[in-house]
Amino acid sequence: LYENDWYRKERNMYKQWRWMSQNASILFLTDNVTQKYVDISLWSYNKTRTLDVFVNNQFVFNDTIPIQTKNISFILPAHYGKNFITFISKDGCDKPSDIENSTDMRCLSFAIQKIEMK
Repeated sequence: LYENDWYRKERNMYKQWRWMSQNASILFLTDNVTQKYVDISLWSYNKTRTLDVFVNNQFVFNDTIPIQTKNISFILPAHYGKNFITFISKDGCDKPSDIENSTDMRCLSFAIQKIEMK
């Protein structure tokens, strides 16, 4: 479940994605504590940005994300019940209306195309 600071899903002929603002969270439920891996496909808006990822307030990932699609993965230290993955753009977000010829006033940092748990 997409929690805070996500925008509506968008799509074109080839893929769908969801933009986030500077910080955003996902809530997921687990019925066991088996170690899992998370694979995510994402890209940055307008410039390369640094992404930090936390699971239940525990740091799990840091890397730079380019404007082209990048696949990242990390171990999911989940516990039984509710869990939160929090994404933080260390470089903030930008409004398309400030950067390009657009009326889009959203503040965008990363677009997430796919999240898989294995």
